[in-house]
Amino acid sequence: MAGSRPSKSGQAKAKSGGSKSGQSKSGQFQFAKQPGNKRRASGPSGVPPRTAVPGPVATDLGKLPRVYLERAFAKLAEENARLRREVLASSSLWQVAHQDPLTGLWNRRYADERLAEEVSRSKREPGYRFSVVVVDVDNLKHINDHIGHAAGDEALRWVAAFLRQGLRLHDICARLGGDEFLLILPTSGEKEALDFVARLNRRWRAAAERDASAAAISVGTASFPTDGATLPDLLAVADDAMYAHKHRRKPAATGVLRAVRPQVTRI
Repeated sequence: MAGSRPSKSGQAKAKSGGSKSGQSKSGQFQFAKQPGNKRRASGPSGVPPRTAVPGPVATDLGKLPRVYLERAFAKLAEENARLRREVLASSSLWQVAHQDPLTGLWNRRYADERLAEEVSRSKREPGYRFSVVVVDVDNLKHINDHIGHAAGDEALRWVAAFLRQGLRLHDICARLGGDEFLLILPTSGEKEALDFVARLNRRWRAAAERDASAAAISVGTASFPTDGATLPDLLAVADDAMYAHKHRRKPAATGVLRAVRPQVTRI
């Protein structure tokens, strides 16, 4: 009937936008909105999702100076080497393989590894320097032959304990074998090495005055790369300096031991 009002059912259809098929007045289909279909800005638990934190942009590395990157990588390599040594040191088998059983010092194998690391570091860090100090126990054969091997072992242990004193944390003290010891002084050039040897001499004189078991020693030093750009050359220079020091002094009859106390040989 004209002028009559639409029924309530008709009003509901009009509000829903058309027939049950979802067809709108424009002739396009649209899906009815369901409560669960509403897009949420939060995560599954209702917590807003985390905002992604941008990581370092690769192109930014190209803006850093090359020297800075080389130093950073060298520092990282040095730290990794230190951590590897600490982990390996916890292994008893590794300890046995790298430690001198008589003196408790590092042995030649470990000294060779550390020397190689120092040379490698010098290649990564231009201008890097390190030094070696060769120490020889005077007349060890005479002590072994005339006093006994027990006395010779005592002399070696005394020298080992003496050399440990006055070292920095990163300095290395090793027994190469027989009567020969080696100190590795990282980051020490020629001047620092000579100062170290001068302090060593003063300490030995003071020890010999108060300790009758002080064994006489001869000392030689060399610095990388001033005295040698390769390890064989560097160690050869240190050996020559040690023998020159030994020959400059009067030969001692023996190292000073409590059982037999000849005149102390001064450094």
